Amino acid sequence: TGNNDIIAAKETAVGDSWQARVIPFSATHIGSPVLSDTMTINASMSGYVKNVLAEPIAGVVVTADNGGSETITSADGFYQVAVPYEWTGLISAEKTDYSMVSPVFALPAVADQTGDYIAQLIADIDNSGRVSLADLEMLCNNWLAYAPANAGDINGSGFVDLMDMAKIAEYWIE
Repeated sequence: TGNNDIIAAKETAVGDSWQARVIPFSATHIGSPVLSDTMTINASMSGYVKNVLAEPIAGVVVTADNGGSETITSADGFYQVAVPYEWTGLISAEKTDYSMVSPVFALPAVADQTGDYIAQLIADIDNSGRVSLADLEMLCNNWLAYAPANAGDINGSGFVDLMDMAKIAEYWIE
């Protein structure tokens, strides 16, 4: 066996940070083990999705690509995705009308890790955590202005118009 492989007939006690492959074998074969189903130990990536006011964001889809799992954040913004041992890939968080600032994880993943996302509602132009009069003012200051990086161009059309105003209205002081 390799350095991280343990062969056991019944149980092997390991510490909390142990990571390895478990190779079950048949007790009816004396001498050399008979390899059967190999179980791989997974690592998990977990954390919270919250806004700039540290309020939880529920209903965010968090996905680990390249063989990882997918989950939806709970009411308190918590997520946990499983990834294979020594996993490398991307973890993404998505929710309509939000942009996400992602945490940084050490890769390859060989142990459980935590990292929090910061979610910003796209209608929150001033990034205060609320859609408020300040956002409406920024939108009005750029009304019908054409520029790719305009404050207030919420829908990314290149200019500030009624579609952007509709997004402000949708989330007005929730």
